[in-house]
Parts: sequence; structure tokens; C-alpha cells
Amino acid sequence: MTLGIRAQLLLAFGFLLLCMVAVGAAGLIQASRLNEHMEELYADELIGTGQVATLAQDLLLLEDAVMDHVLAPDAARRAEAEVTLAALDRSLEATIETIRKGEIHRERVEAIEEFARSWAAYKQVRDTLILPASRTGKLEDVVQRIQTELDPRLNQVQQALQKMIKEKTDSATQIKASNQVIYARAWQLILAIMVVGFVAGAVIAQWMAQRIRRLLESYVQFCRSGLPPAISPAT
Repeated sequence: MTLGIRAQLLLAFGFLLLCMVAVGAAGLIQASRLNEHMEELYADELIGTGQVATLAQDLLLLEDAVMDHVLAPDAARRAEAEVTLAALDRSLEATIETIRKGEIHRERVEAIEEFARSWAAYKQVRDTLILPASRTGKLEDVVQRIQTELDPRLNQVQQALQKMIKEKTDSATQIKASNQVIYARAWQLILAIMVVGFVAGAVIAQWMAQRIRRLLESYVQFCRSGLPPAISPAT
């Protein structure tokens, strides 16, 4: 089938327009995927890391409050320390629950539960052994109990916390690497479409140039010989 010049131009323009649409669609799809990853990074890693930092801060304050209780000179100061401990306990337990509910990676729930179990064991030793001994004012007995009973529980809590921090850091690193892969693939895809469009456009332009050249040559022959050109009415 012979195409007229108008049809050829429309065909070439339509092909280039299709390439532009393909480039735009590829960019939008990859941008959407990047946005999803960034939302995950914000919701899980950024906010989650901040909550883990809150746990670490509360643990330090709890240690200080325990020592304030042990070194308190009188019952009134020990009562103040116990109020502080109770408030910090509530804050830490609320943060654990927030992290537990907000965790979007089910495989990381075990690290949270491990921390919760370690914290419960620490709190039980503190409330049943350390604080009652501290209330009696027997400092040497309290120090010994802290070293033999409380410190090992505290080490377990800190290890569980470090595990949570490492998982958050590793996850953020994986998301960053995934984003870089998505970006690289998007760039390669868009570049490939642009190259295909350029090459195809050059081929179509060359084809059209040859068609137009033959048409002009046919008219030149007509003008020289007075014979009708052997061309289709469609051209």
C-alpha cells in the first residue's frame, strides 16, 4: 500500500509521540515505586529508629533512677525515685507497644518481643530484689544484688536493643540499595526508549526523504518530457 506524504508525516509524528509517551510512563512508574520505598523508609525506618532511640534514652534514665533510689539518704528521696521509675516504666512500655504495632516487617517482630521479654525479666528482678533491699538501707547487700542479679538482666536488655538498632540500620541500607537499583533501571529504560526513538526517527526520516526525492524526480521527468509521471494519485 502506497502512503501519501501527509500520511507518512503523520506516521512519523505518531511514532515519535508514542516514544515520548513511553518515556513519560516509564518515568512515572519508576517514580511511583521510589515514592513507595521512601514512604516505607519514613514510616518504618525513620520513625522506628526514633522510637528505638527513645527506648535507649529511657533505659539510661532508669539506670540513673535505680542508683538514685539506692543512694537516697532517706525514705522521702527513695519515694521520689520510685515515682520516677514508675513513670519511666510506663513510657518505655508504651514505646514498646508503639513499635510493636507500627512494625510493617513481620520478620522483625521477634526482635521486639525479645526486647520486651528481656525488659520484663529486668523489671522483675529490680522490683522484687533490688528495690526492697534498697529500702532497708543495706547498701552492701544492694550492690551485691545489683552485680549478681540486675546487671546480667540489664546486659540482656541492652543486647536486645542493639539487635533492634542493627535490624533498623540494615533495613534502611537495603531500601537505599533497592532505590538505587530502581533509579538505575529507570534511567536505562528511558535511555533505551530514547535511543530507539532516535534511531527509528532517523530511519523514518531517511525513508521519507527517499520517497519525496523519487516523487520530485518523477515530476522533473514530467516537466522535461511532457509525459505523465508514474505515480499514484495518493502521493
